[in-house]
Amino acid sequence: MKEFSHPTFPTIQIRLLNEKNNFATVKQFLLETTDYFTDYQKKEPTNEQVITFFNELPPNTSIHKKNVYGVFDQDTMIGMIDWVIDYPEENQSIIGLFVLRHDYRGVGLAQPLYDALEQMAKETGSQKITLGVLESNLPAVAFWKSQNYQILKKITSNYGPELVMTKALN
Repeated sequence: MKEFSHPTFPTIQIRLLNEKNNFATVKQFLLETTDYFTDYQKKEPTNEQVITFFNELPPNTSIHKKNVYGVFDQDTMIGMIDWVIDYPEENQSIIGLFVLRHDYRGVGLAQPLYDALEQMAKETGSQKITLGVLESNLPAVAFWKSQNYQILKKITSNYGPELVMTKALN
């Protein structure tokens, strides 16, 4: 996302993250967002688990297609977006992660962030975006439905029942 500005959220910025420069920031975000990252509630994430956020890829794609963004309120990371282009096929994208810290949810910030992501997807030639959301995460399911995502299928992931949702871009 090249630039992000919104009059309601003048202090919010989106920055491309990388393991070398942002490792500690991402680790701290994981620790502060335990309501979302339930794997880390009982113990601090290991360095290997943090590295996974930067390097984990779906099958048959390359690291150059993956983008990990931090959402910042001034210098504090308050959100994270993981996005892979040309997956599962060329001209398609997948959102691997779209999460805000608890105290930034429900204030209307997700909408302009998603709008910026969708615009960037269009600019990269994506004609469709796919994502997975836990079926039990009702606020997230409602948000994605409000963005005109349709349920493609239900699967069982390592985290439980998950909805695979998709949206065709105009």
